Amino acid sequence: MVPKIIDLTHTISEYMTVYPGSDKPVLRTIATIPVNGYNEHSLTIFTHTGTHIDAPAHIIPNGKTLDRYDISAFFGNAVVINCTGCSMIDTRIIENSLSGKDIPKFLLFYTGWDRHWCNERYFQKYPVLSSAAAIFVSKLPLNGVGIDAASFDPFESKDLENHHILLEREFILVENICHLNLIRSDEVIFSCFPLKITQTDGSPTRAIAIT
Repeated sequence: MVPKIIDLTHTISEYMTVYPGSDKPVLRTIATIPVNGYNEHSLTIFTHTGTHIDAPAHIIPNGKTLDRYDISAFFGNAVVINCTGCSMIDTRIIENSLSGKDIPKFLLFYTGWDRHWCNERYFQKYPVLSSAAAIFVSKLPLNGVGIDAASFDPFESKDLENHHILLEREFILVENICHLNLIRSDEVIFSCFPLKITQTDGSPTRAIAIT
C-alpha cells in the first residue's frame, strides 16, 4: 500500500498568524525573470514563527541548540493523542493512549485548536499539559512532543513551567502543528526537520505525518 503523507505545517506568509509581540515574516522580491533572468526573494522570519521547533536554548541558559542534535532526533514513530474537548491535558489521557503500545519517539497532542488559526482566539485558553502530565511525559524515552496549539504553556504563563520540565530533558517541542484531524490512525511516522542554523534556539519546520 502506498503511504499517505499528511502535511502538518502552517503556510508561511506575510499575512500569517504570529505570536503576539513577534513580527510577521517579510518576503521581499530581490530579482525577477523579466529584469534579471531569474526569480529570487529574501525572507525575514523569527525562529519561532508558524509551525516550529523549540530547543532547550530557547529558555534554558546554555541550553542545547538545534544544531547539536543528531538528525535522527527529528524523525521517528509517533502516537497521536486525542485531546479534543479537553481544557487541560492530564496524565490519564496520555496513559490510556499509550496503553498496550511501545513507547514512541514522539507524542503528538491533537486538540483541534488549529481551527482557530487566523483568529485572536488562537492565543486564548488553548489546551496545555497539566504540570503532572508534563512531568509524566518528561520521564518517557522520547525525542520530543508536538501540539496543534500555540504553546505548551498558557499564554499568560510567566515561568513557562511545562517548557522547563520538557526542555530540561532535552526534548524538542514542536508547536503550531495543524491538520492532525486528517490522521486516521493513532500511530504514524513523524518528521520535523529544522533548518540547519548554527547555535539556534528554534527553527520553522516542515512537519509531516506518514500513515
